[in-house]
Amino acid sequence: MFDLDIAPLTRTEILVKNRLIAAIVTLFALVASLIGASTSATASTGGTPDAELHPNVALLVFYTAEGRFRCSGTLVSPTVVLTAAHCTDGTLGRTAVTFRSVIAEQPPSGLPVAADKAAGYTQTELETAGYYSGTAYTHPQYSDFTDMSNWNDVGVVVLDQTVADVTPGEHCCAEDSQHRASCEVGTHPLHCSRLRHRGPQA
Repeated sequence: MFDLDIAPLTRTEILVKNRLIAAIVTLFALVASLIGASTSATASTGGTPDAELHPNVALLVFYTAEGRFRCSGTLVSPTVVLTAAHCTDGTLGRTAVTFRSVIAEQPPSGLPVAADKAAGYTQTELETAGYYSGTAYTHPQYSDFTDMSNWNDVGVVVLDQTVADVTPGEHCCAEDSQHRASCEVGTHPLHCSRLRHRGPQA
């Protein structure tokens, strides 16, 4: 037989494990409600300034093997940001998260640059730059848009620290008369452009 010498988990490891479990449960609950959704989305590649009308909508910045990218997401609990799977798939290192409504009016953006772009951001880098940091998780059945019936385009970012000064968005899911699921965060459909834009950021 096997002789396994397994040390008990530390308090930090237990906390991380519990956050991961909570994020996965949230992810799967939302995914279950989205199956069969047919609402199409259009890209938003710059957004429309709305002052502070959506304080729980976050800017996400992250690295993949292709470079640095940005997306948006919505805070749905004090430690979980809901976004699209195409905004979490292939993330290297941590994801930067901010709830500021204006990042920069003119270039350069002032977004943090990872010391090691091949490894992505570290928690220390992001916190030093004034950003929340988090770990990205992608729906395990995300199709990368190859399955036209169900993309499973849902992801979450589990934050390393609690967001205390932003109220999480309320989310609810419903089914229409044709049994198509729809899900909203606050008054915005989950498939809306606020969760669907992604673009390279030099």
